[in-house]
This record gives sequence, structure tokens and C-alpha cells, in this order.
Amino acid sequence: MMSKRNILSFIPAFLIILLPPSLVLMQDDSALDSVLHPRMFLLGIFLLLIIGLSYPKANWLKAFKSFPALFFLGFLLIESLSWLGHGAGAEAAVPLIKDVGFFLLFITVSSLDGDARKRSFLAWSTLISLLLVIGITVYENIVPNWTNTLQEFPFTELRGPMAHHNLLASSLLLLLPFSLLAKSQEGRNPWPARILGMIVAIATLALIYFTRSRSALLGAMAGAAVISLTYIFRKWIPKFSYAKTSLGILLLILLVPIFLVQYKVVLAKTGEGKALQSRMIETSGTEKSFTTGERLQMWDYSLAMIQDQGLLGVGPAKWRIEFPMYGSEVYRARQGIVQFQRPHNDYLWIWAETGPFGLLFYLAFVMALIQQAFRQMRIGNSNWSPYLLLAVLIGFLVVSVFSFPRERIFHQSLFMMAAGLLNSAGLSSEARRQSKLWQVLLFSILMLMATLFTYTGYERWQGEKINRKMIVAHGQANWSALIQLKEETVPLYFYQISPVGMPMEFYSGLAYLNQQNFAKALQEYSIARQLHSNNLQVINNLANTFALMGEADSALVYYRRATEISPYYKEGILNLASAYFNKAQSAQAYAVLREKAAEFDEDRGMYETYVLTIIRKWATEEGKELSALDDKDLIRLHYILAYDLRQEPALEYFASQSVSH
Repeated sequence: MMSKRNILSFIPAFLIILLPPSLVLMQDDSALDSVLHPRMFLLGIFLLLIIGLSYPKANWLKAFKSFPALFFLGFLLIESLSWLGHGAGAEAAVPLIKDVGFFLLFITVSSLDGDARKRSFLAWSTLISLLLVIGITVYENIVPNWTNTLQEFPFTELRGPMAHHNLLASSLLLLLPFSLLAKSQEGRNPWPARILGMIVAIATLALIYFTRSRSALLGAMAGAAVISLTYIFRKWIPKFSYAKTSLGILLLILLVPIFLVQYKVVLAKTGEGKALQSRMIETSGTEKSFTTGERLQMWDYSLAMIQDQGLLGVGPAKWRIEFPMYGSEVYRARQGIVQFQRPHNDYLWIWAETGPFGLLFYLAFVMALIQQAFRQMRIGNSNWSPYLLLAVLIGFLVVSVFSFPRERIFHQSLFMMAAGLLNSAGLSSEARRQSKLWQVLLFSILMLMATLFTYTGYERWQGEKINRKMIVAHGQANWSALIQLKEETVPLYFYQISPVGMPMEFYSGLAYLNQQNFAKALQEYSIARQLHSNNLQVINNLANTFALMGEADSALVYYRRATEISPYYKEGILNLASAYFNKAQSAQAYAVLREKAAEFDEDRGMYETYVLTIIRKWATEEGKELSALDDKDLIRLHYILAYDLRQEPALEYFASQSVSH
């Protein structure tokens, strides 16, 4: 039996073992994203308990001094500098706080004694997590649709406890190698466990396949290839696994292509802060859904954003703010209904927000972990742990090329646990003790950071619960309730913009606008614009508010701004034409509609009404007689001017056609 002291020392490891299934079960359907920030809060609670119960036994300083930890600290430093250099707002601090929290998980796992028994317990914990994910997915998605044929089954709509079928597939991908860690202990794997492991592995791979998640399938193939190749050539693994200088050489080699792209020597883009002219888009049915083509566009525009910025990027949480100025030609972004939050490539996301050095430090962290795995492969040939943990890293890294696991609490937690286990094995031979001063200092810093992480997760969770109610009140046109709900978000320091890119003041501004309280609406929309300067709906409604207050010149400024961000924004185009029309500037109003005729090819009803009204008014103002032309004639001539005679003076053309009619 374990002594009381041993039991107490085992509690932090037990909490880490308990973490994966606890995160799987943590869900709140009353929140806008039912799992993201509830899991962030829960992870924060676990971190506080692990850090608190590890003191004073854990040797955190030893973990801090490891190469992976130093590289990640460098990444956090660059991210902090980028945050400070771009305004240091609370909303922008959230990604930085998240990264600090994941670093704490990495340090706590690295600091614990990773003996075989604890790894085996962790393996069973992740196996239970895997069974929970599969079980919940089957219960919530497959059982209700069991009568469907395989061809009819909505596999791409599978959610389970992971919010999206791609995230579901990638979570299964990361859990599978973890759950096989128990296989690494010779002679301690009875036949029932082997059979259960095989069944779970087959079911997991089948579910990944049926989700049609290409990124997860690629990750699975890459992980299997890495395990196979590293095992086959384990005796010939290069001295990269030992030499510290080899890691530096690889980083210098990586630095060259990063800066060649950064400074437009290769892959030069043409953004310069303006909406790009896409070389790929066609307004076909396939482009109206999230496709590979759309994703490639987002990467293209993200590179343009990267090349427009300096060494510190656009700042944390600022990709979603800046992207409308680059990616307005992406079909779903044209009307401002969809606000893209990420480029679906974690490396471009890091690069855009923290600059080239941020990306370099992040890649250095990953490469240092791979080096640790290689070192352990050379030391212990009979131990499968480094192979399986490396498969977790490779799976995560491959999925990161096509998706956004870095944002998700569950995925990042598994990644950092694998990283910490690799790092802890590399540190296990060191026995130096840290001084009392360092113990107290590091304990205080870690507890402070864990508290901030937990509090941020709690605020984000509560904010999303309120935001969900706000969306319901918006749909019901319950403006008083919408204003009251927005007031409930005011004390939430770390919740100012929703997960879909809407500032909280957008909703209250809309409510005041509908209540005809224009002064309050203007106040709210002005704050919303400060938070998200390129949100089409915010800018358009700000212009509407100025127009309703009789401030036509100010309205024109913001209507123009909306069409600068998205030249395809139909509501903004019509509103801009109306603003000119109301200022008795019919020539400018018609010029706007003539230039943008192609944007209304699929929906001409309202557009043609505006065209007819403006042409008739313009003719009256200029004393031109167009009575011989009916509405059909005017519309036909208008499209001739818009598409074929673009340089022809419009009113003179209409008048000449009226005379000859």
C-alpha cells in the first residue's frame, strides 16, 4: 500500500490523468460554443490544483530551463510584444492568456515524474476518453439516424462532444496514440486489453474515415508513417537527436524562406491593405460553400496580410479584424454575413498575428520536442512511448496545416500533454534541486498565471451564455431584452467580441436604432467600430444611424468605407447610392449603380428599382426629357451602359435614345 506521503505526491499526476475524460464531459449547451470556454475554465481549475498540490516537490525550474520550454517562452515573449505594440486591449489578450495556460500545462506535465505506471494510467485515461467521444457521438448522431443507408448518412454533420466533424476526427486522431501507451510496457498487457485496444483502434479509424475529414486522414497517415519509419531506422536516426548545434542550423535554414516570403522575394502578394482581386474565384455553386478553393483563397489573402505587416504581425486576435480588408472576395464574406475568425492554417495564423519570429519560435518548440523523441528512441529501443507521443505531435502538426486545433482546448491539452511527457523523459536524469527562492517565485508566477487563465475562461464562458440569449432576443425583435442582456456583458472584461466576430455593442446599437434612440445607437456603434473596424454590418449600421440623424456627409463617409472593405457588399452599394440621391447628387448615385451592376446579376429586383428612381430624378434635375422611354427601355439601356458602353456619358445617352425611340 502507498504511504500518506506517496498518496499526496501522486495527486498531481492523478489530476493530469483525470484531465482528458473530464474535458470530454465538460459541455454547456446554453453557451454559444458549448465546449470551448467551459473547457478552458475547467482546464484552469485543474492547473490551479496541480500547481498548488505539486508545491514544493515539483522542480519547475528544471522544466523551464529545457530547450522546448525556452523556445515556447520566446514565442510568448514575441506574442506579448505584438500585443503591446498593437494597443494591448483585453480582447486581444485572450489568445495570449490561452497560450500561457497551455504553457503551464506543458510545464506541470514536464515537472512530474513520468514513470511507467503513471504513463500506463494515463493511457487508460485516454482510452476511456476515446470511448466517451465515440459513445457520445454514436448516441447523439448515429442512433437517431440508424435507418439511413450508408450513402445517405450525414457523416459530415457528426458533432459529438467536439462541435464540428473535422474537430471530432482530429480529436480521435490525437487520442488514439495516447491510448496505446499502455502497450509499451512489456508483459503487462493481457489478452482482453489487447482485444479491447484493437477494437477501439479499428472503430476510431473507421469513424475518422467516415467523417470525411481529409486533414485527420492525412494526420493519421503521417503519424503511421512516422512510427513505422522511425522504428525501422531507429538505429540510423541521425545525430540530430544529440547535437544541440544541429537544431540551431535547422532553425537558421527555416529563417531564410520565412523572411523571403515576409519581404516578398518569393510568393509576393498584392494586398497593401485593399481588397484583393482574386485569381481563383468563380461565383459557382461550389464556391458558395466552404471548399478547398475557399480555403486556398484564405491562405492567399493571409500571406498578403503577413507581407503588409512588420516583424510583430497584426497582433493577437487581430487576424479576424484585418481579414475583411483582404478577403472580401471570398464568396461567403462578400455580404458581411460570415465573419471569418481564422485562416484554417495555424502556422499562417501565428505568422500573421505574431510575425516571422513568433512563427520561428513556435517551430523551434516543435522541433525541440521531435529532437527529444529521437533521443529517447535511441536510448530505449523496447519502449514505444516516444514513437506514440511523436505520432500525437505529428498528427497535431499535420491537422494544423488545414484546420485550427490550436484554438481548441481539448486538442491543445492533448498536444501539450504529449509535449510535456516527451520533455519530462528528457529531464528525468537531472537531479539538481532548485533553491527555496526559486520555488516560491515560480510557484507565485504559475499560480498567478493559472488564476488569470481560469478567470478569463470563466468570463468567456459567461459571455457566450449571455450572447446566445442576445441572438435569440435579436431574432424575436425583443429590443428591450437585447439592451438589458448587453448590459450584463459590461462587467466581463475579457468578452467584448462574440465568436462570430460581432462586438456586443452591435446588438445594443441595433436595439437602440429600432427604438429610434439614434444618439444611443450612435454611441454604441462608435464603440463597436473601435473594437472591429472592418465589420461590414457595424459600419453599415453606423452609416444608417448618421443618415437617420440627418448627418448625410458622415453617412456618406461610412457607406464609402463599407464598399471599400467589400466592393461586393450589395446593401452597402444601394445605401451609398441612396445617400448620394438624398443629397441631390443623382449623377454620383447613378455612377455607383452603373459601376456595380455585375454584383446584382443574381438578384436584380431591388437594384432595378433604385436604378429607375435615380435615372428619372436625375433627368428631371438636368431638364432631360425621357418620357418616350418606359421602364423596360431604361433598364435595357442601363445594362448596355453598364456592360458595353462604360465610358459613354449616361444621361446624354438616355436622352438620345429617347429622341430616336
